[in-house]
Amino acid sequence: MMLAQLNRQLFSDHNLTVCVDNRLRAQKNTEIMRGEVFNLADKLSQLDETRWLLYCDSSYQFLLSFLALLLARKEVVICANISPLWLEKVAESFDAVISDVSLFVEGKKAVKPSQPNVDIDSVGNSASQFLPLTGEESIRFFTSGSTGKPKAIDKKLACLLNEVEQLEESFGSLLDKTVIISTVSHCHIYGLLFKLIWPFVSERSWLEETLEYQEQIAQMCNKLNSLDKPCQLSLISSPAFLARLDKQIKIDSLACIFSSGGPLAFNDSQLANQLFGCLPIEVYGSTETGGIGYRQAVSPSQPWTLFDDSQLVSSEEETWFFSKHLTLNEKVCLDDKVSLLESNRFILEGRKDRVIKIEEKRVSLTEIEEFLESFEWIERCIALPVSGKRKVIGCVVKLSEVGEEKYEGTNFRELCRLLKSNMRKRFEAVTIPRKWRKVDTFPINRQGKVIYDSLHELFLVQD
Repeated sequence: MMLAQLNRQLFSDHNLTVCVDNRLRAQKNTEIMRGEVFNLADKLSQLDETRWLLYCDSSYQFLLSFLALLLARKEVVICANISPLWLEKVAESFDAVISDVSLFVEGKKAVKPSQPNVDIDSVGNSASQFLPLTGEESIRFFTSGSTGKPKAIDKKLACLLNEVEQLEESFGSLLDKTVIISTVSHCHIYGLLFKLIWPFVSERSWLEETLEYQEQIAQMCNKLNSLDKPCQLSLISSPAFLARLDKQIKIDSLACIFSSGGPLAFNDSQLANQLFGCLPIEVYGSTETGGIGYRQAVSPSQPWTLFDDSQLVSSEEETWFFSKHLTLNEKVCLDDKVSLLESNRFILEGRKDRVIKIEEKRVSLTEIEEFLESFEWIERCIALPVSGKRKVIGCVVKLSEVGEEKYEGTNFRELCRLLKSNMRKRFEAVTIPRKWRKVDTFPINRQGKVIYDSLHELFLVQD
């Protein structure tokens, strides 16, 4: 169904608002967008390169480039991290780049997506050169997971559209007569689905700008009264954003809030409910699995509800996920411990062990983190392998208020010695962290995911 709706948006001559500006006025419509998409697709189809890295700051330019690449039967490669080091790691996976920013990768062709002054009258002729999308078009996402190393995850367009259909069936009524606004990047699968593909195929409009501050949401709400047609705003957000809410800024014009990309603290969800007038809908999933389940936390132990047409199968050691938005006969083993309940509900019980080898010894990074976080001085800890003359374990810690009072400044070395002394009672010597770093906040992206490249960079400076 969603594939047919997507092709209808691309090939029929109806005209609807696609995205709006920060005054909530129409910025682009489907007529203009079709002209730009087919013009770009025509240009791309004449190039030999088949695998294209797509990165755009503009959500509109991103979507039109995404659609043009699919129509030209190119493979789309999506990577939210565009640091030189990261692009160097994944460079073998793409032949060319399409971006609205200066994104230079040595030896790769670069194309700008913008197609100004498109002749609308020629759209029909341009469209006739292309076949409708089939759903078999390929998209490759790169994610770092919990390792910090690039992991390629391949999807078919049909998988993304199946997930969009699932979202529409589950939550579509909440989005009626709303404009979609977002604080998350469209270069992640969550932002791509919720912010761009879902609104586009369901003929809803979205705000072209990605919001960064709560004040911007308040300003958008104030502009609703000036519109000819009444509407509300639907917010696509993340735990990272909802954890920074200002209690003094109350907003009561949101139809719904979605949060994904990581765990949302119960207190943060309750504050969002107080300030925005709606309890966030948390969506649990990953790039690899897509959406698995959802909940609105009325209590700290609120169970999750599995999406329809999905299944979780647990054994003592593993939980496997099956869904129609995975490729045929595919299943994914979850990284989380899951307890299954009746009526398609489940409870998350923490991450499974992240096990690495140090000098042939198996080490659980999760066990190290949980042990260190049991001390009152440590609010959070992330353990990771650090390469040098030999591979060792490094720990990045954020001190609690108690820890800051006692071990501020140079006293951090004293704390490290104390922690290592306690670890010797439980861990083998080779598995005890050799390098330690203290941070005030962990580096995170718009989705609330820790940026592991930034953590690794902390250890490039010698002790």
